[in-house]
Amino acid sequence: MHKSRLDRPVLFVSELGLLTVGLVLAGIGFANFGGAFRSDRLAFLGAMVFLSAGVWCCAVSLMALLGRPRSAVARATWMAAGWVGAAYPLSLAFTFLGGAYMAAAPIVMAGLVLALISTGKNRTRSANLP
Repeated sequence: MHKSRLDRPVLFVSELGLLTVGLVLAGIGFANFGGAFRSDRLAFLGAMVFLSAGVWCCAVSLMALLGRPRSAVARATWMAAGWVGAAYPLSLAFTFLGGAYMAAAPIVMAGLVLALISTGKNRTRSANLP
């Protein structure tokens, strides 16, 4: 296991959370993809949005889990970009399931906070060095 995962377990939780969200979004996209051919073009576009967002989230998360980029600050920034990319499709999923667009905000904010907490700890450590 990489040393940065041991030093920054919160970032590791954010990476796993984004991977889970990506798999759920891709699953929704695959489930809607078959019915989109029988329906109108808007359903096909929705399925493509879910598929592309799922692939985006999974790719960002897997790259971070593999330790790319090496810098924890860059990886946290990369994870924050992944959570921002998941915000709109996740809100669409909650709207489809009977919620509202704002139901996705707490999940995305939790992911962003988890991703950026390690950045704050890194700056605090470097400020305390003699």
